[in-house]
Amino acid sequence: MPSFVVAYDLSDERRRSKVRTLSKASGEHHQLSVFLLQAESLEEVITKLGPLVEHETERLLVARVRGKVLKVGRAFEETEFLL
Repeated sequence: MPSFVVAYDLSDERRRSKVRTLSKASGEHHQLSVFLLQAESLEEVITKLGPLVEHETERLLVARVRGKVLKVGRAFEETEFLL
């Protein structure tokens, strides 16, 4: 199954939380707003996450990873997010 890097910049904590939850369900959390996801297609990722983004003021980046993924440094520590 293909891998995708997802990075987002959302202003609303409830929508950020929803994106985090959906992203964790199909991938690995690497930075505060960066995930490495497994999905069948780019369209699948956009269909899940795109509706949570205010297109005029916020950003969502989805990039397919081709080849090996190298992870350097310590693992991401789980952060408690408050609503």
